Amino acid sequence: MDSHNYSRTLPADLSAPPMVERWRKSTLPVAGIFTVASIIGAVLGWAPFLRAYLTGYMLCVGATIGAMALLMVQNLTGGKWGIVNRRIFEAAAKNIWIIAVMFIPIAVGAKSIYAWMGDHNALVEGAKHAANWKHAYLNYPFWLIRAVVCLAIWWFYVNRLTRMSLERDADSRDSLLRWQTRLENLSGVGLVVYSLTLTVAAVDWVMSLDVTWFSTIFGLIYLVGQGLTAIALGIICMTLLSREEPMASVLRVRELHDNGKLLFAFVMLFAYVSFSQFLIIWAGNLPEEIAWYNQRIHGGWGYVAIAVAVFHFCLPWLILLSRDLKRHSRQLRMVAYFMIFMRFVDLYWQIEPFFTRNEQGKWVSVNFVEADKFVPHFHLPWQYLVVPVALAGWWFVAFCRNLQKAPLIPINDPQIHEIFQPEHGHAAV
Repeated sequence: MDSHNYSRTLPADLSAPPMVERWRKSTLPVAGIFTVASIIGAVLGWAPFLRAYLTGYMLCVGATIGAMALLMVQNLTGGKWGIVNRRIFEAAAKNIWIIAVMFIPIAVGAKSIYAWMGDHNALVEGAKHAANWKHAYLNYPFWLIRAVVCLAIWWFYVNRLTRMSLERDADSRDSLLRWQTRLENLSGVGLVVYSLTLTVAAVDWVMSLDVTWFSTIFGLIYLVGQGLTAIALGIICMTLLSREEPMASVLRVRELHDNGKLLFAFVMLFAYVSFSQFLIIWAGNLPEEIAWYNQRIHGGWGYVAIAVAVFHFCLPWLILLSRDLKRHSRQLRMVAYFMIFMRFVDLYWQIEPFFTRNEQGKWVSVNFVEADKFVPHFHLPWQYLVVPVALAGWWFVAFCRNLQKAPLIPINDPQIHEIFQPEHGHAAV
């Protein structure tokens, strides 16, 4: 496209296009149908329902809190890559309230999936010893308090980040430097707090499913996974929104390419931290550590592990090496869709192998089965096919509503005028 055809100004209407309302209306019946199926799943099998629920919940948490973290990164680093998806990340982060509501079933049914919340004497010897030793930290009241504190801290930062962003847009351009300083100060501390609280949440909500196992890098793995989920969501939404104004005037090749490179970076970083955990545990070869991988590479779970390695890293890495692909909206969007799906597969692979059949054929936590009698067995409860979809559906409905409540473009961003330079070019949709 010739330079004289470039749009050099923002359109008059900066609100979300009508397609967002169409997204919301089309998602509502899907969320409703899958919610009914989920309720049936809860009646037929409470424990498998909760495990599927926890998997879907962690995916929604990743999109919400990961978006909050990327907002902080944008405030600290600057860059035009953040202009096109800032409102998308803000809309995702504002779903913190639905994340808090979604936590209620986990809090109510926690004793059905966390073995250490029940009678410690019912656990096998190693698990009983670990549960007793960790009881000062791993007890239900303190676990619930930590969850409430983490959610409250996240709500505070989401509220401050989104409110200050809108206030900056409403202020005069003479005050932009002051606003930027305030956002940087908030985000600098916020990223540290986010890292700490996310580690607490990842340990409490996932790692403690096996009271005997631990990993010092577990929180970092979830941190990177959340960033990967959020940037993939941002790419999907901004490329779809670019079919209509105002995003059509703003999304250019350079900004699309930058977001593609960020997705590429998160893919590599996730592989790095995940392999680091595996390498450290493999080198140490300690019985209390290797059990986690033994549960996930035998009995059919090894095929899922291979799928995660190939499709969560190797294939996306090879695809995203292409410069042209990262500059083409549709192709990059397809990769982003696939990465969100693989995030779900990875979460399923991490959570479900914590549970196996005992000698009576009942599905129980691995903490109730002696190590020499433990037989890994691949299983996919049908609740995994409906419950995460229901959660993601309601999350997306709320996300669309948030997207409609603010201008889609941050008009007072210090770098907004650079978007309209001719050399940026338009992205192919």
